[in-house]
Amino acid sequence: MSDYLKKIAGPTNAALYRICPASSIERYIISTPATRKILNMPEIHGFEYTYLLRKGLENFLKTPFAQKFFKDEGGAKYSALHFLRGGLNFNFIEQFYKCYGFTKVNASFMTSQRVQKGKHWQIKHDQYRKFSLEGVTSLIAGDVIATGTTLQNGFDCILDMDVKLDRFIFFTIGTPYTEKIIGAYEKKFRKKNRNFKAYIFYIEGRFELVEKKGELPFAIDGTDLIRTKALLSPEFEASQTIASRIERCAIYDVGARAFNWRKHFRDIVEYWQQLSKSEYSVPEIYNLRHPFPYADYDEYEKAKKKIWPELSKDTVKRLYEREIKMLLRTIKLDSWSFFAQRLKFLKNSAQTIKWRNDDV
Repeated sequence: MSDYLKKIAGPTNAALYRICPASSIERYIISTPATRKILNMPEIHGFEYTYLLRKGLENFLKTPFAQKFFKDEGGAKYSALHFLRGGLNFNFIEQFYKCYGFTKVNASFMTSQRVQKGKHWQIKHDQYRKFSLEGVTSLIAGDVIATGTTLQNGFDCILDMDVKLDRFIFFTIGTPYTEKIIGAYEKKFRKKNRNFKAYIFYIEGRFELVEKKGELPFAIDGTDLIRTKALLSPEFEASQTIASRIERCAIYDVGARAFNWRKHFRDIVEYWQQLSKSEYSVPEIYNLRHPFPYADYDEYEKAKKKIWPELSKDTVKRLYEREIKMLLRTIKLDSWSFFAQRLKFLKNSAQTIKWRNDDV
């Protein structure tokens, strides 16, 4: 059976879905206005990006579900693991204090920079490691996950330590490799503690990874997270724009996005320049990244009900009508003008950049 989403009751500013059917790892998808914004607007950068990510997490942590999930444990039982640099954006120490009043949460840190060797990804730099796990039974972390190499490296380090974890809680803008890596290490952790349990909270959806070179125009294999065939929350599905659907990557490099904005903007602008100079039109790129294979509403409803079985007919109908309007608008667009306007907007959003090919 294919995965589908079951909604958990809660406030509208932090929708929560459980990914079904159930597995040994509990898997969820969170959707908030703030996180939808950063995933649809790559021009948001620096502290604004970090602020909105944390705002979305704060909205979730204040829900009845999260209050029960986290507050049943004492703050002293937690350590927040930060994978440098992207993991710093989540700031669980402050989140736990603001939402629950915890003052005794430990913090652990490790660098983890991956590099491609042939067809595989390996860790190149992980010299700095500072773990604070004394008395800790729950480890919480957050990061963007493409292939899961960083997560794998972190688990290898923790398994070498004299620590027995009850829970590993992971927040991610990530791909199915998140589950693959955690699932592979689950048995190893249960050898130390048979009650060990892992939880994944995907932000807005479980994205797919570009696996092969040339799979999509100008995409980077093994790195880019894409919306094509992704398992998305209905809120995020409804929030997307033409531009966001044809972006190279759903999130880009969050280390650069938060801490090296010039590099981040160069990555985005380079992609749109490639599009503008290519022979691809907007409808062609849109269809490659967001195919719409449904002949009519009935086919669309049948397909979407498999993913969101609890969604009302009215909501599905509104989503369908929105899709049709966006498709028609895409077809009518002047591609050259659309690409030019997008590039102008991005460059105006980063006016202080001296546009060149090399990094600063």
